[in-house]
Amino acid sequence: MVRILRKMLRIAAWPVVAGFAYYVLAFVSLHFARGDEGIVTVWPASGLFVAALLLAREKVLRFSIVGAISIASTVSNMSAGTPLDAALGFTICNLSEALLVSWLIFHGRRRPFSFNDISDVGRFALASVTGALWSACFVALILRDWNIGFFVSWFTTVTLGIMIVTPVVVLVARSATARNLKITTEQFVRAVCYLLLVLAVSCAVFLQSRFPLLFVPLFTVLIATYRLGALGAATSVCIIAAVGSVATALGLGPIHLIDGNYETAVLFFQFYLLTLLASALPLSASLAQRQRMLAGIQRSHSLLRMAERTADLGHWHLNFATNELFWSSQVYAIHGQTEDTYRPELETALDLYHPDDREEISGRVNSSFAKGESFDFDARIVRPDGEVRHINTRGEAETDETGHVIGMFGVFQDITHRVETLRELDDERRRATEEAQQARLLSETDQLTGIGNRRKAMAVIEAAIGEANSHNTPLSIAIMDIDHFKSINDRFGHSAGDEVLKRITRVCSCSLREKDFIGRLGGEEFVVVLPGTSAKEALTVCERVRCTIEQIDWKPLVLPSVTASIGVASCTGNYDDSDHLLNEADKALYAAKQAGRNRLSARAA
Repeated sequence: MVRILRKMLRIAAWPVVAGFAYYVLAFVSLHFARGDEGIVTVWPASGLFVAALLLAREKVLRFSIVGAISIASTVSNMSAGTPLDAALGFTICNLSEALLVSWLIFHGRRRPFSFNDISDVGRFALASVTGALWSACFVALILRDWNIGFFVSWFTTVTLGIMIVTPVVVLVARSATARNLKITTEQFVRAVCYLLLVLAVSCAVFLQSRFPLLFVPLFTVLIATYRLGALGAATSVCIIAAVGSVATALGLGPIHLIDGNYETAVLFFQFYLLTLLASALPLSASLAQRQRMLAGIQRSHSLLRMAERTADLGHWHLNFATNELFWSSQVYAIHGQTEDTYRPELETALDLYHPDDREEISGRVNSSFAKGESFDFDARIVRPDGEVRHINTRGEAETDETGHVIGMFGVFQDITHRVETLRELDDERRRATEEAQQARLLSETDQLTGIGNRRKAMAVIEAAIGEANSHNTPLSIAIMDIDHFKSINDRFGHSAGDEVLKRITRVCSCSLREKDFIGRLGGEEFVVVLPGTSAKEALTVCERVRCTIEQIDWKPLVLPSVTASIGVASCTGNYDDSDHLLNEADKALYAAKQAGRNRLSARAA
């Protein structure tokens, strides 16, 4: 409820304030009007009206302001002796010009209007001229009087009134209501002093008619513009317009030194004010744009420094003309140096690198500098405390507008953490590979005898069959079984049985050829793979193995003679059934056992 009451009060109060201010400005302007046509230098009331429309946010408030100013305009014109019909005509013209100017400023805009934007200043000036031209044509149509003097006077006074007063009112109002704008007492006093300087100089220039000092106020306008921005520019021109208008109306000032009547003097003064505006407002907008650019650059620079610190990355630049080498603060940090104690130089830059890297770096960098080509390499640097850091540096050629290489620029990054991480990953990968190989070896090795187990044997047989098929070569396999092994375990114990298995494994490995393979299928049963071996050759090899086993000296074990039975199966090329081959060898083994053991038996697969 309180918020609604405040809003209603604002909507009711501001139109009253605007209407009263319009009346005062119009009354004062008409009071100082001179000449047959009632000429005034500036019509500030139009500027106030446009400013009120620009500042009003709600439509209801705009309509209220239009209504209040309509009444104020009619009353002020009638109080100056203007008939009611003419006063209403003037009011309609003033209303239409302000509405047209505000519409031209707001139409098609997607961002707030600002006098600190050079394009907005240009749009405002064009809208002011268009609105004043429309108003001058409209009033001539209403009065049915196309007197060129009155037309020009109306057009120029309204144009200057809008262009001088509107910026002041808008900027002051926005400064007063801005929540994030904090003005210190020192800043306020400084601003007042600059504006008092403008006022003092204006009074000194326009209250005398002896010297043509119209150029002097321009200096104060420029000073106020540089120090106070758009508000200083608009307010200083407004002060000069007010002082100059009053002085000119009183017959004072250097304006009257020109050769001509009062109308000519007023027209010249209007041109003078227009010159001041054209010098001050665009300048203030350009300065504001420059400040925004500087703030943006500073913000970007701060973000760049933060990004460089986060990424351990800095940038550098080399000027070929002066051989001056520039480092950013992060490059100093990477090298373990400080800007106060170290100055980078091209001649000594190579000394910062690890001795083992200098020759390669020198060659690559010199080649890049000579050809103006980009480069990218990793190297090591040595800090003053002896710490070695890994770095990556990249550079590109800098050219002028003619394409001539004038320097190099690039980045410098500390990649020590990345190098160490990659090294650790390599170590872990190598360790994992070794562990995987070890695990695979363990999974394929018979724990008692140390030779391949059944899994390994089957893989070897499959590979041997593939090799035989590829080269159309013979292949033989043998299954060997230790005779009466169960009785050895029963009579002499499992430890003796284990020793028998291990010793037989050793002598068999020694009796076989290098390309042959022996594996344990399980229990006392072994398989021998004989690649590239015919049935006849296989029997010879297996007979040697059998005899070797039979001749083993089992001391210190007290064992009877241990023998083995062997079944051999052979094939030649285009054979891919390992199970069938093993089956045939197993049948041959069975035949050897049936024949009395300690002998060989062969089958063709």
